[in-house]
Amino acid sequence: MTLEQVYAAILYYLHNKQAVDAYMTDWLEWGDRMREEQRRNPNPVVHKLRKLKAEKMAIQTHGAQVSHR
Repeated sequence: MTLEQVYAAILYYLHNKQAVDAYMTDWLEWGDRMREEQRRNPNPVVHKLRKLKAEKMAIQTHGAQVSHR
């Protein structure tokens, strides 16, 4: 970005603060809703990766317990 573009962005924000704040609030709330939706209904690939991670952690935990004996 050029310095002129930075100044233009700041000036736009200062002249449209309420609209920009409302847009950002809406955007952040939408993101929160989408993350919650993805958490509740994960993609099958995500589900498989979580399962593999849990299995790996179980193996590591079990291995650590065995080595302490």
